[in-house]
Amino acid sequence: MTLIESRPDDLVRIKVDFVKPFEGSSASQFTFKPDGDRTAVTWSMGAHHNFFERHSAWS
Repeated sequence: MTLIESRPDDLVRIKVDFVKPFEGSSASQFTFKPDGDRTAVTWSMGAHHNFFERHSAWS
C-alpha cells in the first residue's frame, strides 16, 4: 500500500499492489466533507482487470 496524496480535511489517495491470487493494483480515494458536527466520508475504489480476472469465479 502506497500513500499517493493526502490533503488535510479533503482527501486521501492510496495505491494497493497485489501479488496473490493475481498480480494487479487498485487505487482508492477517501474524500471528507463537513456535515454539521460530523464528517461525511466517501470511499471510492478502481482497478484494471484483464479478461481472465473479470471472468474468474471468486465466490
